[in-house]
Amino acid sequence: MIKIERACPPQNTKMDQKKESTLKSIKQAINKGQKVDIKNLWSADSNVKKFLHESQYGKCCYCERKRDIKKEMEVEHFRPKAEVKESTEHPGYWWLSYEWGNLLLSCAKCNGK
Repeated sequence: MIKIERACPPQNTKMDQKKESTLKSIKQAINKGQKVDIKNLWSADSNVKKFLHESQYGKCCYCERKRDIKKEMEVEHFRPKAEVKESTEHPGYWWLSYEWGNLLLSCAKCNGK
């Protein structure tokens, strides 16, 4: 994995604007014992991928090959957002779903199963 030195992320992105209300909904669902639906706010905002692509020098965070941002790159969560395979009782790190420090770009091949 490449070392990533990030500049300050963009301010007031669409993801940032919807983050608080979305996290509140997720927390309410967890407290009620309901299945968690983590909305894909990072992909709906082109500024997110653009910033991550620039921070990672256009490379996949795992294989380090240069990739096309539009065709081959996916947003990856360093800490899993929805489930932890080692523990069925762990709800994942849902509160980090929209944190810039938890987001990376990976190629579809590396991000796949």
